[in-house]
Amino acid sequence: MNVLLRRYILEAKKITVCSAYGPPSGASPCDSVSSIDKLKNRSSLVIGAHVKARSPLWSEVNNADKRGRDMEQFLVRNNLVVINNPSVVTYRRTGSTSPDITVLGSRLLSKLCDWNVLDYPSLSEHSYITFSLDFGEAEFQHGAIIGTDGTVWGKSKTFPATAAELKVFISKFEDLEALAESGIVMGGTKYFYLSSDHDVIRASKGAASLHAMKLKKLYIIALYNNQEFPTPKAANTVEKLGNYLAQYGH
Repeated sequence: MNVLLRRYILEAKKITVCSAYGPPSGASPCDSVSSIDKLKNRSSLVIGAHVKARSPLWSEVNNADKRGRDMEQFLVRNNLVVINNPSVVTYRRTGSTSPDITVLGSRLLSKLCDWNVLDYPSLSEHSYITFSLDFGEAEFQHGAIIGTDGTVWGKSKTFPATAAELKVFISKFEDLEALAESGIVMGGTKYFYLSSDHDVIRASKGAASLHAMKLKKLYIIALYNNQEFPTPKAANTVEKLGNYLAQYGH
């Protein structure tokens, strides 16, 4: 097991970068990144890890193996999201899948611009992986990515919605009549339905606003103050992230 933690300040934005290697057998791959449990703020975390585990989150497989399920549960517990493209192999050994994963904390998801595996010789069977984070935009007050069953994949520390509110939100997403009649409740605040098109919903209560997008496997929800974060920027940020995740099958 090999774990390396580094803290950086990029354009006054503090992030923590973790590089980890999990053994190919025996111990759980989660052991290789267990050091992050000591971090108070995991929302600004970047992890590059070799996990030797199978999961449809990062490989073109139908089901996760035990090690993959362990890793999936670890990510959910810590509000972390894998940004790999499952169709792109990161490891060049014959018959291999993608044991090298890139993981972001919830606050960094909206800053993600791209993720790529370089077709360039490295000094091992592991390919070079690159990604970009853009800190040029203001941040949402609250945000979350949830699965179609209401499971939280990643969220900001203060995201206020309860599990029950998220399930109701999912059940009403495509029911425009129900949305118009009862709005959307998040953290006890009722947002009045404004409009929708395709897989996007907009709602507000005064300056408090909601912008949500539905993908095949998940929903992205952003809560923000439209006087501090203009609505066009909110829409662009949510839908840019949604379109990025959609192209990788999410």
